[in-house]
Amino acid sequence: SASASWTAESNEASGQFGISVGTAGDVNGDGYSDVVVGARYHQNGQTSEGGAYVYQGSSGGLPASASWTAESDQSYAYFGSSVGAAGDVNGDGFSDVIVGALGYDNGESGEGRAFVYHGSSGGLSTGASWTAESNQAGASFGISVGTAGDVNGDGYSDVIVGAHQYDNDQSNEGQAFVYHGSGYGLASIASWTGEWDQANASFGISVGTAGDVNGDGYSDVIVGARLLDVPEVDGGGAVVYRGSSSGLSAAPAWVAVCNQASAYLGCSVGTAGDVNGDGFSDVIVGASSFDNGQSDEGCAYLYYGNGGDGLDRIPRQARADDSAPIALLGVSDEDDCFRLKVLGRTPAGRGDVRMQYEVKPLRTAFDGSGLAAGSWTNTGAPSGGGSSVALSELATGLDSETLYHWRLRTQSDSPFFPRSRWYSLPYNSVTEADVRTETITGVQGRGGVPSNVLLGRASPNPFGTSMTLSYALPTRGHVRLSIYNVAGREVAALIDGPMDAGPHLASWDGTNARGAELPAGVYFARLAFAGHDEARKIVLAR
Repeated sequence: SASASWTAESNEASGQFGISVGTAGDVNGDGYSDVVVGARYHQNGQTSEGGAYVYQGSSGGLPASASWTAESDQSYAYFGSSVGAAGDVNGDGFSDVIVGALGYDNGESGEGRAFVYHGSSGGLSTGASWTAESNQAGASFGISVGTAGDVNGDGYSDVIVGAHQYDNDQSNEGQAFVYHGSGYGLASIASWTGEWDQANASFGISVGTAGDVNGDGYSDVIVGARLLDVPEVDGGGAVVYRGSSSGLSAAPAWVAVCNQASAYLGCSVGTAGDVNGDGFSDVIVGASSFDNGQSDEGCAYLYYGNGGDGLDRIPRQARADDSAPIALLGVSDEDDCFRLKVLGRTPAGRGDVRMQYEVKPLRTAFDGSGLAAGSWTNTGAPSGGGSSVALSELATGLDSETLYHWRLRTQSDSPFFPRSRWYSLPYNSVTEADVRTETITGVQGRGGVPSNVLLGRASPNPFGTSMTLSYALPTRGHVRLSIYNVAGREVAALIDGPMDAGPHLASWDGTNARGAELPAGVYFARLAFAGHDEARKIVLAR
């Protein structure tokens, strides 16, 4: 939109509300994304203790007032200096949030602390569910925080925390810490740490998930070091570490540096999503003081995952019984349905995915109406081909002997990769026909159907106790509407007599002409009118 759809403020002088912002994921599981905002100088009893605010999404957008707030209750803790989604660190199906307080003291002055709050159906927990700190004075642990994704492919989200002034052989070299999630929540001790071994590199000034940049099914992380001196003094850099079944690699898998002194590349880093739709996560890096015609104008750099190559998704169509694929412009084995299939992946690595699809008659444009979706399925533990799952959905409720075109995409539970681009059959435009539904079988053929369709679809179908058929007559005349079994034998007559022109409804309760219940199975409703026949398949389920 050209203007802001929502705004919020703290109404507190010098509170610096908005110093950090981000998605919170879906903390209460209502299907709407929520946001989190930090205010590092917020005061409520303690000077500059800081605060964090979550606003929960809804069908009307974000509320005017915060749905949840938290603070540090410690002066100069600067709680809210960094905020973000933590992912689902304990696997309960709700998004959690992470907040950094770089000035927090607990034994060491200015060591910093990170806080995680678990989501639930009622929203975020009042108190922190997990905390961690650096145990080193002046380390500024929590200057940056965020989800790491699932770096070891165990199905739980992990978190990453930066401490840009941490010392480990070199003064203020900085360090990044990753904590693995589990059914009990986050580990108390860091599962991985990374550093650059250069004094004053400011490694960890920015951290975040990189998504899955190489498509192996494991999430990767990216860390910024804005004062890195390679090859220029304070040119800065960004480093990616890849995930694996044992966690993150000890050595960097990818490094970007700036050939301009004092550009501060890496002052901000993060996943860019999948900007070119190839199935790989891409990363974005900021250089706040880069010069290119103007002093300190800054620059942002985008890097494609896996060099820009693509991952297979294999969108395709198949017989309703899934016994064989249907070639381009092929015919389904059913008159009212066919199957859609795709390989479900997420550029985040391992995660939950589902298929969303749209099927329209030929020459009817896709407009987002009538979208259907399958159930959520986990992509599973990564293997040699990454983390993926075969998705298969039956597109139902279609008209017989009709040309259709379709499109599908995969949705993901990652707030950074909510959905893929739309896919259709290879070598075929989305405006072209893909498949034709079958001619109705099991009863006598149509024998010259008029241009208007006389018999509508059964609803519901399949049915258990009762279903309704709609039909329309172009003129007044004699109508016979009967139910046939798969052998072509009439088992019930619903209408047999003169009817006026126009729309009508008829119902059937699954019994025969004597009122006895018929067994579950496939039946056909046949409408005979003025020498013409229309038929619909009906499935009786008991």
